[in-house]
Amino acid sequence: MHNDEDAVYFVRDNGVGIDPSEQHTIFEQFQRGRAADTSGAAGVGLGLSFVSAIVRGHRGKLDFESKPGSTAFRIRLRRRRPDPAPVLPPVPTQRLAS
Repeated sequence: MHNDEDAVYFVRDNGVGIDPSEQHTIFEQFQRGRAADTSGAAGVGLGLSFVSAIVRGHRGKLDFESKPGSTAFRIRLRRRRPDPAPVLPPVPTQRLAS
């Protein structure tokens, strides 16, 4: 669901995809799917755990869909509302002597 208060980012790749039986662990540190290991894809399994930690730190949402040959991630972050302008007290005025 999209609203004007969220910034939404989509990232899609054309890698090997994430096997459904492994999808529950992809955001854990040092977790790599069997397909990534057997394909020779570089990495140690930290990237998605970093992404997840950053999104959680911003109180956002992270989800994904994967099939063989494609994985799409969606990141939703709350946009920061601008701070309201401070209300300043009125400046006292003085009459100038004529």
